[in-house]
Amino acid sequence: MKSDLETLKLEIEEYLPKHDFVAFHGATRVLDDDLEVIRWDVEHQPDYHVFLQVAKRVGVKLIVFAFRRFREDMVEETLEQLEESAIPRDERREYESRLKELRIYAGFTCSIELSFDHEGRTYLFELHTEWFDEAMDLMDDIMSAGTEPGLENGPDFGGFYSRN
Repeated sequence: MKSDLETLKLEIEEYLPKHDFVAFHGATRVLDDDLEVIRWDVEHQPDYHVFLQVAKRVGVKLIVFAFRRFREDMVEETLEQLEESAIPRDERREYESRLKELRIYAGFTCSIELSFDHEGRTYLFELHTEWFDEAMDLMDDIMSAGTEPGLENGPDFGGFYSRN
């Protein structure tokens, strides 16, 4: 998988109008719990052209197009959560090192999403880079680890500073 999906994003932006699709530049639909989402098998069928041919054959003209760029602040926020996490110190260093390595991808297009609605269902084509998958796994691990005892409301300074 490519480390940056920018070229593919630009290709899709050109392809849609040339093939009589209307691109609605929207937000990701993956997180919308109200939708009945059917995911395209990008592992075995990674070509977005085939996905769009399906849309065309069922009479769809409107395609929701979303993409995401990786931001350095995503790493920074995760590093802050890591400091407050209940993850043991040795593991923390490993997480910190892996997160810092991901900074080189700041500004890269890390995910592309095409979707359309048909007969009450949302059909979704979603691609993301391998390094973005790793970043999301790291972030999920850190968030699920919880916070270190005493840091639920911020750092504990032994009563010297008020939390008010």
